[in-house]
Amino acid sequence: MSADTRQKIMQSAEDRIRTEGYQSFSFRTIAAELGIKSASVHYHFATKADLAEAVAERYVDRFFTSLENALVGKDGIEDKLEAYFSLFRHSLLVDRKLCLCGMLGAEMGTLPENVVPRVTSFFTRNVEWLAGLLGGKSGARAQALALLASLEGALIVSRAMEDDTAFEQVVVLARQQFLAAA
Repeated sequence: MSADTRQKIMQSAEDRIRTEGYQSFSFRTIAAELGIKSASVHYHFATKADLAEAVAERYVDRFFTSLENALVGKDGIEDKLEAYFSLFRHSLLVDRKLCLCGMLGAEMGTLPENVVPRVTSFFTRNVEWLAGLLGGKSGARAQALALLASLEGALIVSRAMEDDTAFEQVVVLARQQFLAAA
């Protein structure tokens, strides 16, 4: 089995999680979608939990690599925030999906043990990065938490209301609040 098949399996699982949640896929549904046998999925991933862990790890790595790339040439806090917002905006407007870790975060109580640290890592790293933008200011962590929660929530509300402008309305307020704390 090729590495390409492995990536296709992971992408299928990611797409399903980002639109319908962890419980939305099985090896059988992925195999059917890709036109392969379920045993082929098992060849690459022993369990659904192993697949979800690999998908979450890849997503977190990709998110932070994308952030790093988006920050090239950005010096001020406003430019860095806009680069950060663009990752969430891309999820909504281009991918037409929710944040993988946002979806998994909502399901934390039912996730396999090996997936939980990957999801937690995503949120922890985001909060640390955002708080770092505020330096050692009092309340930096709380501001970072509020901003991240606003963005994740804005994705959900925009999707539920079928209104992409709802996301931008939240971004405007979240940006103002965060910059006021800077």
